[in-house]
Amino acid sequence: MDEDTVRRLHMIITGIIGGIVGFSIAQGDYLVPLIAVMIGLEIVHVIRSKAKEEGVVLEDERIELIASKASDRTFRAITIALVVVGFTLKALSKPMGDVLLYIGCLMLIVYLVFYRYYAWKFGGV
Repeated sequence: MDEDTVRRLHMIITGIIGGIVGFSIAQGDYLVPLIAVMIGLEIVHVIRSKAKEEGVVLEDERIELIASKASDRTFRAITIALVVVGFTLKALSKPMGDVLLYIGCLMLIVYLVFYRYYAWKFGGV
């Protein structure tokens, strides 16, 4: 098994799961997509474990750095969007504004907890 084979298998599994989820939700069934996603994640885990046993390098420092930066930017953009939309809805006296603001606060609290943990773990701030 090589890196291209692992990528192809991931794409095939993702496509199958996407089709199952889309079809099931269109039919009004919400349990099947949940089960399909869990099974798909387990299959991907098994494939990655087997590839790792065979010595296939799936991630290196560059990929980890790219993923880290992408997730950080995604978190910031989503949090800012939640807060802006939350304040807008709050200004319009919509109860959904409160929900979005609480979710934004929860996200920031979780982020700060993880930030402090990793700063402590890696000897940072």
